[in-house]
Formats: sequence, structure tokens, C-alpha cells
Amino acid sequence: MNQLESIFWGIIAGLSAIFIELIVFVGYSLATNSTSEISLLKFFTLPGLVIAAVFIEEICKYAVIATRIDMLSLKWSYFLNSLLVGLGFFAVELGLILQSGTLPSYNLIGELAIVHMGTCALMGYVVTFRNPKKLNTFLLAIFPALIFHVSYNILSLQRNFTTDYGIDFLLTLLVFFVCASALDITHRLARE
Repeated sequence: MNQLESIFWGIIAGLSAIFIELIVFVGYSLATNSTSEISLLKFFTLPGLVIAAVFIEEICKYAVIATRIDMLSLKWSYFLNSLLVGLGFFAVELGLILQSGTLPSYNLIGELAIVHMGTCALMGYVVTFRNPKKLNTFLLAIFPALIFHVSYNILSLQRNFTTDYGIDFLLTLLVFFVCASALDITHRLARE
């Protein structure tokens, strides 16, 4: 039951991130007083705003992991439930993509799943053995997630032969770190 609840908390984190991003979009539109309309899609292709959007998303994920998942989990299940938060977050993003009426490629769907589930798993790994209420835990958890997510989004802005290899390398590295984190948790628990 806790695993299902973790997915729902991921959905709540995804919806919260979208809400905050819409507020930022409206605030940016009002602050710039641009005479030409800027679409929400174009808004998220500006590199500075891509970073802001990723920061919002990762903070929403961390907030759920550090508060709600902390109550549901112990050690190994913390990591697993964090991974499932990423699945719920991915489901929201996939729903938005499907709502646009275009069916994305399976590669894109897989990439998004790896990014969201992987960044949540990394945060869950850091929080598994640390106090999630401390600032240094927050920084240790959020920094790698931001690096992977921002790098992926920036590379995805201009898809070509070179960036596709960069994305493949980045996602492979993320999967490697997630697997290494799972093994480390297993070894630490075996020693306890």
C-alpha cells in the first residue's frame, strides 16, 4: 500500500510543480510587458527558465520525499518509495504530453521516465541515511538531481546527432548511479 501511496505523492508533486511553473510563467509575462505573446511551450525553451523550471520540479520532488515518504519508509523502502515518487511525477508529465494531442516517440517517454525516476531515486538515496530536515542533506540531495535534469533538458532543446549521444551518455550515467546507490544501500543494510 505504501508503494501505491508513493506514486500518488509523486503525482501531487508533479501537479504542484506545474502550478508553481504556471505562476512563474504568468509573473514573467507580466514583468516583461512584452507586446508579443509568449507561449508556455516557448517559455520553457529559454535556457534560464529551463533551469528555473527544473529547480521548481526538483524542490517539489524533494519536499514530498523529505516529508511524506519519510513517514512511509525505512531504509530500503525509502529508496524504492522515492523511485515510485518519480514514477508518479513522470505520469503527470506524460499526461500533459499526451494532452497536447501528439504521441511522443517511445525513446522520449523512456528518457523522461529515467530522468524523473532517477533523480528521485538519487534524492531518496541521500535521504535514506541522513536527516531530511537538515540543509546539508537538502543540498546533497538536490544538487545531483539538478545537474542531471538540467543537463537533460538543455540537451533536449536542440536535438541532433551529437546531443542524442550526449543524452544517451547522461541517462546511462544516471542509471549507473541509481544502480550503484541501490547496491550501496543493500551493502550498508547487510552490515547493520
